[in-house]
Amino acid sequence: MIKKLLKFVIILFLVIFVIGVVGTIKDASDGGGDSRTTLPPSKSNSTESLAGSHKFGLSEAERRRIFLDNVSAQDELDKLAEQKYPSDPVQVLQSGRTLRLTIKTPLMPEPNPDDSLAAIARIKYLPPQTVVKSLREEKRYGNLWFYVEARTGGQKYRGWINSSALIKQIDRDFFMSQMKKQGDFTGDYSKTNTQVCNKYNITPEQLKSIVIEGIRKQWLK
Repeated sequence: MIKKLLKFVIILFLVIFVIGVVGTIKDASDGGGDSRTTLPPSKSNSTESLAGSHKFGLSEAERRRIFLDNVSAQDELDKLAEQKYPSDPVQVLQSGRTLRLTIKTPLMPEPNPDDSLAAIARIKYLPPQTVVKSLREEKRYGNLWFYVEARTGGQKYRGWINSSALIKQIDRDFFMSQMKKQGDFTGDYSKTNTQVCNKYNITPEQLKSIVIEGIRKQWLK
């Protein structure tokens, strides 16, 4: 009886052991195998790279050319605005407009005189608020001179003003007024934006996206 019982226990133990081994093998084939599965190479990186190089049907080189062309067009419009509404004192006189002096300014009898001492004795100093207008300009030894008519205190004077004497002639109200006029002239650059869009057959939204991309990627460098 004891031998039969012992034999039954041994058989039961063997059955349990076999079931456990089979279960382990099945788990390894179902779960463990997946963690070691090598996936096929992903194409996402190459797709993203292609999307980055081509946008709106344009390569990055083409978008960069559009960006630089747009910047150049805006620069030209800025220059035109500065010529039309100059804020720099030298440009004001060169444009034929009158300039109100803000500091005491020497009015020379002649540009680059041979006798400097004699010329110094004949210098007329124009006070602030004197209004001057260029009648002509000359370049002497690399220096730009303006032959002007000056009006101050009910008097008129004529003589030469060196362009270097105009550097600090800043009339704040005049400067701000000219800057506003320049801003009104250029506006939001819609004129140049339209020209660039028409030239490259793109929409304003696409141009805006290209401009943002150009700034982010520092295409001006």
